[in-house]
Amino acid sequence: MPPDERLAWLRGACGGDPALVARVADALPTAEGSPASPSPLLRPIESVPESLRQIGPYSLRGVLGEGAFGVVYLADQSEPIPRRVALKVLKPHVSAGEVVARFEQERRMLARLDHPSIAHVLDAGVSEDGRPWFALEFVRGLPLLRHCDEARLGVDDRLRLFEEICRAVQHAHQNGVIHRDLKPSNILVSTGRPGDGTPRWGTPKIIDFGIAEALDAADPPRADAALASDRPAGTLEFMAPEQALGREVDTRSDIYALGAILFHLLSGALPMGEADRDDPTAFVERLRQQDPRPPSAVVAALPPAAAQEAAMRRSTTPARLVRALRGDLDWITLRCLQKDRGARYDSASDLAADLCRHFAHRPVEAAPRRFLYRLDRFVRRHQAAVAAALLCAVMLVTTTILVALALRTAIRAHEAERAARRDAERASMNANDALSAVVSLITSISLDRTARGVATTSEQILADARQAILEPFQTQPRAQAQVRVALAKALLSLGHAGAASREVTAAIALLGTLGAEGTSGVIDALRTQAAIDEQRARPDDALAALDRAASLQREHAPEDAEDWTELQLDRARVLISSGDAAGALRAVNAARGWIARIDASTPRRRAASSAAFFEAQALLLDGRWADALRAIQPNLDFNRSTMPGHWWMAESSAVQAAGLIGIGEVDEGRQILASVEGPLMQALPPGASPRRTICTLVAKAFEARGLVEDANHWRSLASR
Repeated sequence: MPPDERLAWLRGACGGDPALVARVADALPTAEGSPASPSPLLRPIESVPESLRQIGPYSLRGVLGEGAFGVVYLADQSEPIPRRVALKVLKPHVSAGEVVARFEQERRMLARLDHPSIAHVLDAGVSEDGRPWFALEFVRGLPLLRHCDEARLGVDDRLRLFEEICRAVQHAHQNGVIHRDLKPSNILVSTGRPGDGTPRWGTPKIIDFGIAEALDAADPPRADAALASDRPAGTLEFMAPEQALGREVDTRSDIYALGAILFHLLSGALPMGEADRDDPTAFVERLRQQDPRPPSAVVAALPPAAAQEAAMRRSTTPARLVRALRGDLDWITLRCLQKDRGARYDSASDLAADLCRHFAHRPVEAAPRRFLYRLDRFVRRHQAAVAAALLCAVMLVTTTILVALALRTAIRAHEAERAARRDAERASMNANDALSAVVSLITSISLDRTARGVATTSEQILADARQAILEPFQTQPRAQAQVRVALAKALLSLGHAGAASREVTAAIALLGTLGAEGTSGVIDALRTQAAIDEQRARPDDALAALDRAASLQREHAPEDAEDWTELQLDRARVLISSGDAAGALRAVNAARGWIARIDASTPRRRAASSAAFFEAQALLLDGRWADALRAIQPNLDFNRSTMPGHWWMAESSAVQAAGLIGIGEVDEGRQILASVEGPLMQALPPGASPRRTICTLVAKAFEARGLVEDANHWRSLASR
């Protein structure tokens, strides 16, 4: 339909409502085949005369925003390139020299900036009635706070978004531009379409450099006399004290504004409250005299309903929100908001770097110089290494104590026939707890023995300790079988599949003497045997063991959702290692049917995370890179929130990296792999099935991009 006819039809269909006409028209394509582009901030332009609705090559569609001296319109350009822009025009009858000069200065400063998170200048000129204008890229998005609240972004996602804003501000500062009016409404956030590479938290765009200042001599700062009255230009709630008091500003004034934005993003409140528009001097005095409270304290002091609302907008609970803000984020925010600009971050990049330290569990620069804090950060960052070092240090002492406790607990289980059975079961549980601790110590020594140069290996220690561990349970078949299965798992983790298989065989024989009472133990033993066969590259034997386990499960506990979920995910793992992507995806789907029936929240979330991991691996195996990237995300989120330092996080990240490489994001994938290769190789011994699978999938991704050298490197890691 021609534009004129379409507008007439819209006016009739919308009952003559100009606001509704503008919103509907904005949602329609600008040209045949072009996508719709809704603009939730659009206002009608019915008050603009028809003669002024065409400025240069641009047709005005609606009003996006308006200030004291300028108006920003949504406009369409038809030639030479059909596109939609944001057109900033000086208002009619505004001719003050300082205003016109500042308008031109804003255009010149924007023209020198080239950053993906700063709106770009596309064109400039003067209208027929003598008003200067310039065209900016049109950002299809919402203001920062509204976007974060409507999308229910969690604290980490808000921080990732804020980090990108800091990078953009740093770019402006490096090019000699101080924004002076950074606030959430001057930052729009656009969301992409599935698969286009846009992060889930969106892409920010900084707009409105109307009162910005240039640092170099070519663009000297201009006075605000034409812009204002008895108060400085800008927004008081996000304004640094020196700016509010009319003193000289520098880049650290923008750092204060970033701190106020971060405070608002995290807590939902303004650091110094709202300013009274009728009495701004009272707010300036408060800004000069008082210090803001930490964001965590602000949230903790909210009424229950308000705290619940703030937490819900951040996809968490009030208690968890307070814990997330307390410490690093309180310190980072308050450092930005220091009255003395010398105590703030020196640059926006320093602020972004401190956020990166927070993500990496490194001590942030804003934190007090406390030994215990730095020790806590070190432990969080090196959980596996610290745990191994501590375990190695105490192993010789604790092994004897743990075994003695297990023996004493088991010996006490013999007074009456019914009591004997209960005590025997309790003893087996305690024995397994003790054994798990012993195995953890032994495993840690095995992983650390090369670096420490220790001659005695964990395998030798395990061989010496094995008989002592089993001896107390010679008359307790169930407990002895459980201990043997635990030993088998430990041996498998150390790469001794043959010894592990012998322990499983002995355990199944012991459990067979118990009849129906030993069925659950036999199922666990068969699952362990399947893992052993998988590591030996015998997928048929592994699947046969799982089939036997499933048959026993149907007889023993046919409705146990958790057991069935584990069996199906075991099957998916074996099928992936054997190269059967389609079979693995069927097993994952079967597991999800059982996951929905798990009552407890934590086991259900853990199982859903595992299902996502195996689905992503199967999709990588099938070459469906983008689908694998989407599938692995729930697993990454779960591991990041529950076990950020565990090697499982490294394993998930490797799957993500393979997906990125597969879709062509090779540099980002390599960066992730560089950070996880060491932890993976340390945690998984050569020849281990998980190591073999991960290395094969990463190599497959490199091969898909024609990167043979990278592929060969990762294939060699599978057994090296």
